Amino acid sequence: MLHLNTTSSKHTDIQPSRIAKDEADVKALLLMLQESWINPFNSNQQDLVCLSTGKLATPEIANDLIQEKALGEKSVQED
Repeated sequence: MLHLNTTSSKHTDIQPSRIAKDEADVKALLLMLQESWINPFNSNQQDLVCLSTGKLATPEIANDLIQEKALGEKSVQED
């Protein structure tokens, strides 16, 4: 009734073929992230990039973002 004498495993996640496939999938995902996507934590990346679209920020947007702290402080002082 409990099938305690059976030697076959029904857990497909621990089969060698499944483990190999999962490892290959992880390697492919890492390669895609490293080669195709922009790493927002890369200190060598100088351009501002929208993470959701991958598009570069225009010079106007980049300038606004760089000056946002000073502009916010100026706005608070004026109020």
